Amino acid sequence: MDLDLYGKIESILPFDEAIDYLHQSYIELILKYKKQKLLDIGCGNGAMLERLQSLNIESKGIDLSSTTIEIAKQKGLNAHNIDVCDEKDSFDVAIAVFDVINYIEENQLKDFFSCVENRLEDNGIFILDANTLFGFENVAQGTLIVEESPYFLAIDAIFEKKILNTKIDLFTNLKDENYKRETANIIQYFHSIKTIKKSTSLKLIDTINLNMYSSSSDKTLLIFKK
Repeated sequence: MDLDLYGKIESILPFDEAIDYLHQSYIELILKYKKQKLLDIGCGNGAMLERLQSLNIESKGIDLSSTTIEIAKQKGLNAHNIDVCDEKDSFDVAIAVFDVINYIEENQLKDFFSCVENRLEDNGIFILDANTLFGFENVAQGTLIVEESPYFLAIDAIFEKKILNTKIDLFTNLKDENYKRETANIIQYFHSIKTIKKSTSLKLIDTINLNMYSSSSDKTLLIFKK
């Protein structure tokens, strides 16, 4: 899965308003639980880290994409290109924002949650969001075209058998009307709340439905406690 190409196109995707709403939902929960030392798992280009920094919340971001981590570092953010299972520090809150859980296959969920749990202090909180079945079937799949000089982006996503297969084609306009083409396939998996809950010994203490792109719930926030 080419996370680096996704990291490259992240800034031109037309999701700013929805992402802002999602970030604000997380911040309200972080402030509610009064947590101050935070790990942002799958931090991407650091958009959430910037907001946390503005609130003076001690934060560290990690991501598997070297491209997005480089962008975050250029912003002066505390971001690192490592897996959560290789993280050594301890935190009183961890977050996994914008579909992170949906990039993980069901048979790998227990290992992921185990690594997160190992990084949490006692009574620590883990907040994540997961796409609902409605979100996959009615929002995520389909075709998206974005033209923003020097880029032409085409995304085609198909949801079948609880798997979203997304094909990305990015064309970059070079000199002399030549184009550079980059492609990637990204896979996401639908996980029910029941499946997620049974994958961890963390206690599920709350769920919050979000309507990011439609009038129906297309995403759910899940709050776990150690």
